[in-house]
Amino acid sequence: MIRGFLKIIGLRGEANGGLATMSSQAPVCLVSYPKSGSTWVRFVLGNYLSGNQCDFHNVDEWVPDVHAVGDAVGGTTGLRLQKSHFPKAGAMGPVVYLVRDGRDVAVSYYKHQLKNRVIRDDYGFDRFLDDFNKGAVFPGISWNDHVMSWCADDAGPLLIIRYEDLLTDAGKQISCIMRFCGLEVDEVRLASAIEASSFEAMRELEKKQHDSAKHLSGTRADIRHVREGKAGTWRDYFGDDALDEFMRTQRVAMSLLGYDL
Repeated sequence: MIRGFLKIIGLRGEANGGLATMSSQAPVCLVSYPKSGSTWVRFVLGNYLSGNQCDFHNVDEWVPDVHAVGDAVGGTTGLRLQKSHFPKAGAMGPVVYLVRDGRDVAVSYYKHQLKNRVIRDDYGFDRFLDDFNKGAVFPGISWNDHVMSWCADDAGPLLIIRYEDLLTDAGKQISCIMRFCGLEVDEVRLASAIEASSFEAMRELEKKQHDSAKHLSGTRADIRHVREGKAGTWRDYFGDDALDEFMRTQRVAMSLLGYDL
């Protein structure tokens, strides 16, 4: 049984009165299905905490990625937060769950797999989408099932943030995350961090650090890790049959999260 969406968050990602703000000592997981905007969120938080010194070399010092550095928790600055793409398995502490329209996730993940040389150029999008719908790509579960695992009744303290709402008002959504994590928000400092984490600034950093940053070196330089930062680009990739199959397999989560069907 799925908890009513409005009981988890406001429709625009605001923590409602039923969610307690976490103690600054409680480690919080920033969870998402891959390619849902976690790099951007980590950069904003990292720049806020570091005085706009976050980059591809040191982002794990501010918000560690469990897939890269294990079970470390950022804690030197009062923010105890770690990033994960895993589905829910057993009891968890407080979680910020970052979601994005699954169709845009599929397109971005396809580009990510090309960039990381997991698939070749002749591995077409429709073929990848079939893998995506079946959960045959990391983390070994479909996007729909990943969402449902985290939005179940027993998910624990949970704040859901939509990527599309971050695009509309990043300051408001990042403030929600910070308060949920028990941090006070300096609006001026946050605005500066958001500017330093713009897609243009991050693309420039990616270009400069591509060959030296461990997350980027060895990947294809002709495909960006930081892409467009837009919503709705799926329309350029999905034909009618592909959309029908996607909706057949991912409809429940799409509906739960309020995305157009």
